[in-house]
Amino acid sequence: MRIIRTFGAGLVLFIAQNVPIKAAELAITRVDVATQARDKLQIQLEMNGPAVAPRVFKTDNPARIALDFSGVKNGLPKKTYPINQGVVNSLYVAEAADRVRVVLNLRKL
Repeated sequence: MRIIRTFGAGLVLFIAQNVPIKAAELAITRVDVATQARDKLQIQLEMNGPAVAPRVFKTDNPARIALDFSGVKNGLPKKTYPINQGVVNSLYVAEAADRVRVVLNLRKL
């Protein structure tokens, strides 16, 4: 399963899966960032099982896009990923209770 979300300012987010496993062990395992044509930025999050559609919301001040993945753990080696491309400053990952929140810190919406 692959989920593709397009946000303003040419930001595209891909959520992909690697291999199926138990739902209790579902985790984000990889982050990839690639610059695309026409000033677009692709951020790909990979999971080690069936991809889960996130609940997405944004904030204006500070400018952020947040994605909440219910029933998913953080399997990444670090919490902060500097991106500094296009409108995206960084990506931050936090795990709490039964979900992971991925936050894109933006220069502007």
